[in-house]
Amino acid sequence: MNWRACIEQLYAATPQRADESPRFSPPASQEQIAQMEQRFSLPLPDALKAILLETNGVMEKLRVGEEVIETGWLLWPVEEIIQENSWLRDDNQRNPLYAPFDDLLFFATPGVDGIRFAWRDSAPDSTGVYAWFPIEDERRYLAPSIEAFLTGWIGCTLSI
Repeated sequence: MNWRACIEQLYAATPQRADESPRFSPPASQEQIAQMEQRFSLPLPDALKAILLETNGVMEKLRVGEEVIETGWLLWPVEEIIQENSWLRDDNQRNPLYAPFDDLLFFATPGVDGIRFAWRDSAPDSTGVYAWFPIEDERRYLAPSIEAFLTGWIGCTLSI
């Protein structure tokens, strides 16, 4: 699958995103992805791997008149995924009242209230994309796959 084309088409097909577009980064390397998987002992879903091998992060851009503003990451680059997941797993940095993050791999944020999106790879009935709400330590199921998450999030049919 050509993820860049798919993401561009999703933006173009969504009227609410008429002034928005993606900015793609250069691809991540196989080594970067392997290091990330090893670091967190979590295999990435094939779709997330494929996206990162095409573009190491997707930034959202907003056109305001003649100006284009980068508004936030749709998908973090590998370095940010490693940094955020390391920080959240560090006992000195996170609230000890949170449930463990061992089965979550955070990959993006909507930019609101510290909420983060994560891939959960555990029991077959709970695998998928979740939103983590830090105030309540709530893990809310959003989509069964990265594809469904991106389609819903970019297409404005999925919300938190």
